[in-house]
Amino acid sequence: MAYRIELPKDVLRFLDRLSKSSPEDYLRIDSAIDALGSEPRPKNAKKLRGRAPLYRLRVGSYRIIYAVFDPDRLVTIEGIGRRTTTTYKER
Repeated sequence: MAYRIELPKDVLRFLDRLSKSSPEDYLRIDSAIDALGSEPRPKNAKKLRGRAPLYRLRVGSYRIIYAVFDPDRLVTIEGIGRRTTTTYKER
């Protein structure tokens, strides 16, 4: 019983740019997103506190933020970003 995966336009644009600038990273992220269709909560995914259906999946130096909706069997990719040294610093 596979989950359907939805990608918003901004995520598709990001992946398109990444496929041209860093094909290796693109392939790893693409395969991780595909794997979410069969296992939406892999062992290395972390549930985000205070943000009900959201999870974070690490793929190298990138983070995939996604939501899982079990009744609809749907995974929605909310965003993909690169983890840098300033990602978690206070502003």
